[in-house]
Amino acid sequence: MATSTSNSGGTATAVTTVNSQIFTHFSDEDIIDSGQTTVTENVWSSEIGGTLTAFFTSSVQVSSSGDYYYDVYQTTYSATSAAVQFAIAYGNAQGSGSYEKFTNMGVSGYTPSKAVYFQYANILLPNGTSRFTVNGNSINDFIAINFQRERVKEVLDPGNWELTVDNGAGVITTLVDSNTGISESSVSETYDIVSGSISSGIYSSTSPVYYGKAYPKYGMLIFDARVLKNSASIDIAETEHSSSESNNIGTMFDAIKAGASFTARNKQTIASQYYFVRVKNNKYNYSNNPTYWVTGSLRFADFVSDPVSYITTVGLYNDSTELLAVAKISQPIKKTKTTESLIRVCLNF
Repeated sequence: MATSTSNSGGTATAVTTVNSQIFTHFSDEDIIDSGQTTVTENVWSSEIGGTLTAFFTSSVQVSSSGDYYYDVYQTTYSATSAAVQFAIAYGNAQGSGSYEKFTNMGVSGYTPSKAVYFQYANILLPNGTSRFTVNGNSINDFIAINFQRERVKEVLDPGNWELTVDNGAGVITTLVDSNTGISESSVSETYDIVSGSISSGIYSSTSPVYYGKAYPKYGMLIFDARVLKNSASIDIAETEHSSSESNNIGTMFDAIKAGASFTARNKQTIASQYYFVRVKNNKYNYSNNPTYWVTGSLRFADFVSDPVSYITTVGLYNDSTELLAVAKISQPIKKTKTTESLIRVCLNF
């Protein structure tokens, strides 16, 4: 542990340099593990409540890479507070629903939708599996929603998200059925996306409508485009290798914007460890602050017999004296030969 002081005034006096202790080893009784705590927080930007109700895109991003995905903001993207909340993408195993992008290079069939489908498959599915399945049925195309990664933190909270979409004729609300979650692979835990709400649960628990799969560890939602079209009337088009973009991403964005309600929370496990820093009366009475010294000697002669310092910071070091963490004290603690201090440092990770 190192201490620092702030002194002013007085006349510099040449005094023999005093050795000041800098490090103290913790004993076993000084370090306490307090276990782990699960914490859930709102996914969206800090100024937003639990529900995101306004949705915006960036014309710059859409024009440059909108055939692959749309970034969605909580406000106009040109505003200083604008931040990406999530992204929408469309994937199709055959490459349908998007135009031929590389025909001038002699490449056929590798459209943006096909690239997106197999990119997500490589990330989310186990080795040897190339198709997503929902309720036992292989899905040919999907709408993906990616939460901005830093918002997910450790994992998306499976039981605490709800998305409402509106196709202009009716409103459909979906959520994760956390009661029927199954592990499809060792890579990622998955949950069914079904029709329902957080407050009321599944709309029909005996015969729910399965809309897709959620991958909480990745912060990704995969919606079966066929079910969105048939059960939610979202007009997802599968024009085969068309010369023009079907704009399925824009169609889904419009439905989310019209629904005006997206609730989500993240979840993380925090481990805490307490360090009890015991400052004895005969230790840390001198400061390493440059203002405490003049050309290698104490600034004030009285400090030789009656030193005074102020503890402002506690540093945690490893055995190689490399600084690992720093704890700031709310206000300086005066330290003399007649005083002792006990400082509790909590390290969360």
